[in-house]
Amino acid sequence: MKNLLFLISILVCLGFTQSAYACFPPDTSVWIEVSYDSTMFGSCEEAREIEIRLTNFRVMNEMPNKICACGLENLAVNYSQINYLAFVDSGTNNPYNGIVNFDATTASSNAWNSATGGSDWSGFVADVVNNGLDVNSPVEFVIRAEALPGTVIEIDTSCTAGSNGGTTTLSDVIENTSFGTDAWDPILEDLDQSHQGIRDFGSSSATINYTRQTPAYFTTLDDDILNNLPVDTNTANADFFYTAQGKEVDFYDDSNPNALQYLIWDFGDGSQPIKAYGMVNHVYADYDEYEVCLYNINNGDTAAQACKTIDLIDTTIGIASIVAPTKVHAFPNPANDILTVKFIGDQSAISQVQLVTLIGQKVEVDYNPNSSMMNVTNVNAGMYFIRATYEGESIHSDMIIINH
Repeated sequence: MKNLLFLISILVCLGFTQSAYACFPPDTSVWIEVSYDSTMFGSCEEAREIEIRLTNFRVMNEMPNKICACGLENLAVNYSQINYLAFVDSGTNNPYNGIVNFDATTASSNAWNSATGGSDWSGFVADVVNNGLDVNSPVEFVIRAEALPGTVIEIDTSCTAGSNGGTTTLSDVIENTSFGTDAWDPILEDLDQSHQGIRDFGSSSATINYTRQTPAYFTTLDDDILNNLPVDTNTANADFFYTAQGKEVDFYDDSNPNALQYLIWDFGDGSQPIKAYGMVNHVYADYDEYEVCLYNINNGDTAAQACKTIDLIDTTIGIASIVAPTKVHAFPNPANDILTVKFIGDQSAISQVQLVTLIGQKVEVDYNPNSSMMNVTNVNAGMYFIRATYEGESIHSDMIIINH
């Protein structure tokens, strides 16, 4: 078995441009509810435990295993222990089943600082899981933090100048906090930036309500969220197929798209492994037998792998056999606008390439057999198949998800 940690380490400087995905509408107006647990510091009331809850929040339609990013600017300067960030069903403490809670990452923090020109951003990323994100789901976003001992954050502004007072009030902290949302590119380890939204909590349009809570409130909040975090039910796998033309081989990912973050291809000829989605092309130096491995990476670990031996034969010294296609392959899956349709083997007898519904109804689309491209831009989101005719017999692809 190949040493995957080695493969990942040599891929750090490699990049792959992925089509844009957005997780959150960047311009949705939100209301800010701040709950705090106060203790006395001398004669002044100090806010140690806080919950910032963004209501009227919305998500966008996203399929499983996209990665969402968010960032907080300035909050960690005072509330240096950010315990967790999580989506909950609106009006409850029940974690939203479509996304896990957010993990703090150095790469995300650096990305937010780089994108904004700031220096005090704390960045977080989270996987979309299970059935994905649904724009019609009413959700709220919970930010849970606490001030470490020695940090004085007062409630009453009159205390900040007193002998027992600190220099910062809770309202100062909240109103100087910015909250950013975006999608995350796991290949480039950077923000997508195509749907980036940054909300300044202290803007004139922001509505902020403050409520004093008991310690029991925060205990219940933490128990409700942390003990019921979503579990991803999608099963990761790795699979691929290929077509060869001499020493040039096209490899096609056929893994479960709902259970991967990115893929690593090792072509078995000593060349450097690469990160890539969909189809990749590789040219070998010699006709030979090679073991090709595809690794499905999720959260930095190998979720699944597939290795196949390919035997490249110089067909110019003999007559190449014609292999009838047994399956239609279409990618990317899920698709947004363009599908590439491929067949293994002899394509001369292929006809009537169609997009059909789950019950076999034909859907009108533009298909170019010369480029193998099918335009699904105007097709309703849902589940479909590619159906084709080979020598009078119907062959079908696996199920295809179209998601605009």
